[in-house]
Amino acid sequence: MTGRMFFGGIPTEPDVRRLMDRFGDPGPGMLIEYETLEKEIGKPRTSSRFRTVVSAWRARLLKEHNRVGMAVPSRGIRILREEERAGHAASGHRRGVRQVVRSARDAALIRLDQLSGDARTQAEQVQKVGGDMAQAAVNGARVLAAIMRPPTQLPRKE
Repeated sequence: MTGRMFFGGIPTEPDVRRLMDRFGDPGPGMLIEYETLEKEIGKPRTSSRFRTVVSAWRARLLKEHNRVGMAVPSRGIRILREEERAGHAASGHRRGVRQVVRSARDAALIRLDQLSGDARTQAEQVQKVGGDMAQAAVNGARVLAAIMRPPTQLPRKE
């Protein structure tokens, strides 16, 4: 025991440990089917408990074995290969860029003339930092898009 007491809900540690013992360090490309996980956890995949335990197990896989598991609808959890992890990380980055840009746009629409005191200071800060972050995100996205863009035409065989 690490000395921390648990006061809420049922701990996930026993179920996660059971999954770790059963699957160990799953290799890249491996698919672990939902039916197998349901049997190990003892709960249906539609339950909150199942999602909580599988989420904790995936976090442990990443921390201890540097493995990323991705849900495959109606099938199970597939361990991503390194090439797939790059694409997965890039898609998360694009989602984050969109959110930063939206937040900066919303902050830019705040009418400062209707604010005073702390609210005005806070809004000015959000506008400044949000604008800077949005600009950095857009520039970073352009660089990533240029790197990830496939060639327009493959060379001809002569």
